[in-house]
Amino acid sequence: MTKMHSYGVSNQSFRLTILGWIVLANFVTVLLIDSVKKGSFDFSSLKIYLSSASLVTITFAIIYWVYDRYIWKINRFDKVPDLSGTWLGMASNPYAQSLRLELMRIEQQWSKISITVDVYEGNNVDPKNAQNWLDEIRPGESPSKVRNMGVEESTIAYIDECEQNRSKLTFNYGHSPRPVGQFPFKGVMSLDYEISGGCHGLDGSYFNTKRGTHFDSGEIFEGIIGRVVFRKVSSKLIGVKEVLQEAKAKEDLIELHRELTSQIQ
Repeated sequence: MTKMHSYGVSNQSFRLTILGWIVLANFVTVLLIDSVKKGSFDFSSLKIYLSSASLVTITFAIIYWVYDRYIWKINRFDKVPDLSGTWLGMASNPYAQSLRLELMRIEQQWSKISITVDVYEGNNVDPKNAQNWLDEIRPGESPSKVRNMGVEESTIAYIDECEQNRSKLTFNYGHSPRPVGQFPFKGVMSLDYEISGGCHGLDGSYFNTKRGTHFDSGEIFEGIIGRVVFRKVSSKLIGVKEVLQEAKAKEDLIELHRELTSQIQ
C-alpha cells in the first residue's frame, strides 16, 4: 500500500466537533485517573490536568488513536463512510477495443486514507472465466495472459458525506507503469458510493493525462476519459488469488461486465 495521507470531507465542522469531544473525554479521563490514585475526587485534580502536560498528551493521543482507528466506524453521527477493503473493478477506454480489470485496495482511518489501484491489460475473454482475467504472464508462456499494466496511488482525496450508505469519493492519483516503454501519468477518479442490497459499489468516471495511439486510426491522443465500476470483494486487504476466488463464487465479473457494457453503449 502507498503511504496514507489526509483527506477532506464536506462536513469539516463536524470533525472539529469530534475533536472537541475528544478533548472533553481527555479531560474527564485525566481527572478520573488522578481521583483513582487519591481514592477520592477534589478540586486539586483540576490542577493536575493543567499541570501534568505529559499525562494530558498521552491520554489525548490514546483517545484520538482509538477513535481514528475504530470508533468512527460505529459512530452513527459520523457520516464518513468506511470504504476500507479490496474492490474489484472494470473500466472502459474509448481508444481500446476491450475492457480492463482493476483491483483497488483502500486503507482508511478517520483522518487518513490510502488508495491503490492495480490496472490490468484490456481483455475480451468471457467474464464467466474469472481466472483468465488476472493471470500474469509466466516465463515461457505465450503473451495471451493478462498483464499488470501498472499501479495508481492516491495523492489527494475528498469524500462528500451525504449519508453513510451514499456519498461521493474523488481522488487524484499518479500512475506508475510496469511495461517497459510506457511513461507515468496523472489522473482523477470521481466515484459515487452506494450500498444497495448489501452490495458496496463505487461507480463513476476517470480522467488521466496518458498519451498514446488510437487502436484503429493510429491517431495520437493525449488524455483519456472513461467509465469505471467497482464492487467491494472484502473488507480486508487481500491478494489477487483471494479476489479471484471471491469473484468466481459471487459472479462479480459477470455483473461488472454487464453494468459497464450497458453504461458505455
